[in-house]
Amino acid sequence: MLVQCPNCRTRFDMALDFGEEVLNPSISVVRRKTERSSWTALAEEIQNGYAYRAVSVGDEIPFTLKNGESVVAVAVHENPYWNNSMAFVIKDCLKDRCQMNATNTNHGGYAATKMRRHLIDDIVPLLPEELVSVIKPRTIIQKYNNAEYKSTDLIWTPSRTEIVGPHDYFKDIDFGDIHFDFFSDEKSRVKMLGDETYFWWLRSAYSGTHFCNVASGGGSGNYSASASYGVVFGFLI
Repeated sequence: MLVQCPNCRTRFDMALDFGEEVLNPSISVVRRKTERSSWTALAEEIQNGYAYRAVSVGDEIPFTLKNGESVVAVAVHENPYWNNSMAFVIKDCLKDRCQMNATNTNHGGYAATKMRRHLIDDIVPLLPEELVSVIKPRTIIQKYNNAEYKSTDLIWTPSRTEIVGPHDYFKDIDFGDIHFDFFSDEKSRVKMLGDETYFWWLRSAYSGTHFCNVASGGGSGNYSASASYGVVFGFLI
């Protein structure tokens, strides 16, 4: 369909310039882009302020770990903690479960967890090198039991605030965190491990020896740190 700009009088083909001709204005077509030329090209668009050209919240980007495991990154929030950035969280749990801690304790917060060491020592080395090169390290601060715990990481376990939303109990434990737009309801929080929906860990410490988690139906709870649950990580570009 040819249209004419009312200002410059230029005529152009709307179907070519805007992706498709709208034949029925009563419906809305939502696309989920899954092909990218490279992580480097995507990062350049995001970090130059042109994320809208390349990726939107809800878009899925598949990639493969060096051990052959297939992973899908979902764009979950634009400009969460600084401008010209995009937060991603993997769509489903990694194939291997992990404890939050080897024993039932949340002492030291997320910074001291077995889960954090697992992501740093075991998962980061499996990421595609090009992806690692464009991830922006993030500093996480938690205030719990009259102490402050700080860690700076490339990839991280999401917090309860990021996944479920703000709550007075977690305003210090998830210090400075925001709720990611993508996780709007329980359905959006459900993740698979293999062929079944599964519990997965959040990094937010809870009372006693517990950390928060997301249940198989998408609701949020908490459990003793030594339980083996699904591993999910996020990162920022």
